Amino acid sequence: MSKAIPRLELGDVLKLKKPHPCGSYLWEITRTGADIRIKCLGCGHQVLMPRVKLEKKIREITPYSESALPGSDEAVKETFKGGAGGGVPRKP
Repeated sequence: MSKAIPRLELGDVLKLKKPHPCGSYLWEITRTGADIRIKCLGCGHQVLMPRVKLEKKIREITPYSESALPGSDEAVKETFKGGAGGGVPRKP
């Protein structure tokens, strides 16, 4: 049995299985391809990792069109109903 390959696109917001050290579970996709770059929505840290490795870490995907304003923590938390985002507040 093969598992369906998740469709990952620029601007999608991912909820991962484990939190980032800043406390946020939410990440935004900023680059796609064989390697995917994601940005933590809690602290802004960016990570580049192979697609296959990232696919195993994903718990939930919110497409760009549904995530309101990408990078807007409040809109993303509302999308995930309960917002296990946490993290460090951004500086204006």
